[in-house]
Amino acid sequence: MAAVSELVDALAVVSTFDEFIPAIKTRARGLSAGELVLALSCAQLLGQDALVGLDRVRADAAGQVGCRR
Repeated sequence: MAAVSELVDALAVVSTFDEFIPAIKTRARGLSAGELVLALSCAQLLGQDALVGLDRVRADAAGQVGCRR
C-alpha cells in the first residue's frame, strides 16, 4: 500500500478525479469525490468486497471491529 500511496501522490490522482467528477454534496467534512474513488479502490486492493470493508480499514475508532455506537 505504501507504493500505491506514493504513486497516487506522484500522479496527483485525487486532484485529477476531483477535477473531472462533479461534487455530489458539499460539506465541511467527509471525502471529496476523488478521495472516495481512491478509498474504494484501496479497499478492493486490500481484499474488501463491499462498502462495509471501508469501515474495517478506517483509521478512527468508530470503524473498528467491536466498537459499540
